[in-house]
Amino acid sequence: MHNAYLESLVELGPIGLSLFLTMLVSAFGALRRSAHEAARTGKPFVLGMSRAMSLSLIGFCLTSILLSTETDRTLWVLMALALSLPRIAGAASPSRTWRA
Repeated sequence: MHNAYLESLVELGPIGLSLFLTMLVSAFGALRRSAHEAARTGKPFVLGMSRAMSLSLIGFCLTSILLSTETDRTLWVLMALALSLPRIAGAASPSRTWRA
């Protein structure tokens, strides 16, 4: 099979497919939260990163319709970055200087 969603359904069953889709949706939600927080706090780099990663995740999800990609490292790196970006967006302002 060459479809990540169908392969997840066949190999893991409906529960595995729903967990896979839930992880994708939670990554999109985290990217949306980080974009909103970055726009609110005035962090253009984090805002651009969250939008670029959202587009990357959308492209990956569309590619997964034609390819078996659920074990690809790119997906899991995108997921990890997407879930950590809201914390970065809410972090302290970079204008603070660190003193030793």
